[in-house]
Amino acid sequence: MISIWQIFNDSPVPDHDGYLKAWLLTNPDMSRRYKTILLDEAQDTTKLLTQFVRQQYLNGCKVIFVGDRHQQLYRFRGAENALDEPWLEDAEVHTLSKSFRFGWGASHVANTILALKGERTLLQGFGQQTQIKSKLPDGLEHRTYLYRTVAGVIDRALMCLPAPQEPDNGERVYWVGGIKKYQIQTILDMYWFSLNQTSKIKNFQLTRDYKSFQEYAEIADQTEDPEMVRIIKILKSYGDSLPDLIKRLEQITVEQEMAATVTLSTGHGSKGLEWPYVQLGDDFTYDPLDEQAAKDDPDRRNDELNLYYVVSTRGMKMLALNTMVISMMKHAKDRRAGLN
Repeated sequence: MISIWQIFNDSPVPDHDGYLKAWLLTNPDMSRRYKTILLDEAQDTTKLLTQFVRQQYLNGCKVIFVGDRHQQLYRFRGAENALDEPWLEDAEVHTLSKSFRFGWGASHVANTILALKGERTLLQGFGQQTQIKSKLPDGLEHRTYLYRTVAGVIDRALMCLPAPQEPDNGERVYWVGGIKKYQIQTILDMYWFSLNQTSKIKNFQLTRDYKSFQEYAEIADQTEDPEMVRIIKILKSYGDSLPDLIKRLEQITVEQEMAATVTLSTGHGSKGLEWPYVQLGDDFTYDPLDEQAAKDDPDRRNDELNLYYVVSTRGMKMLALNTMVISMMKHAKDRRAGLN
């Protein structure tokens, strides 16, 4: 007997789209039980889910879409912005432009970023005053670091470790989503790969994708891929001590954020979250001010600006900017000066 999963996915194990598609093919009619359907995070929705909601609308349900097109982060996974669906052209639109998470300082940063996308509606910060810095001060009981890459997160975690032979420095790290999400084994695999000790590599896909570590390094240099570049930086920085340091990360990791002195996350993982003191990592290397890059791939520019916007609106009391956001702020200031 052939299962429905094999029909749709050629696999006995369904993925999320697989069983959703199978269910939709049964033509479910939610209007028999519900009058209204609310779709949250509509800016990052799968086509299947959007089709389902539209079908319920045609069946007689009212629909409410909630989302922020500037927080669309998962287009690279195939997510689409359902807010732009043609059948919503006549929908009643309400704009929420006030935030009580942060104050004027953070909203000014956010508006500067969104202006590069042509956004004219200003975000207003009605929360406590948010200080804007270039670096978080020493002595904070807890601080949060947001990075563009997984390797950047791991690098910061390694910085939290006490120096060899030194006593416990009291640092405790909380990984948003859990430490396993960050696939630390990848760093170890690259370490063994760099030493040509392939028998110790656990992810054999690495040796299938690259003939040698030298080839990997050359591709990283040519493409300037931020993840690859950061991994090479880690290998150079820590050398032969890396395997032991990776093991020690488990010792300073805590499962409850309240017990941590440091919270770590990628920019994508930070969406929807907030912290008092936030530092943006140095691996956000895409330059939205590069006009040629914007012409070559405008969609990527928007994706990266969305990520800059999301991470720049996570801090409540203090937001420490990275080089790229500071560059955007300076660019905006210079343009205003030129207009006056």
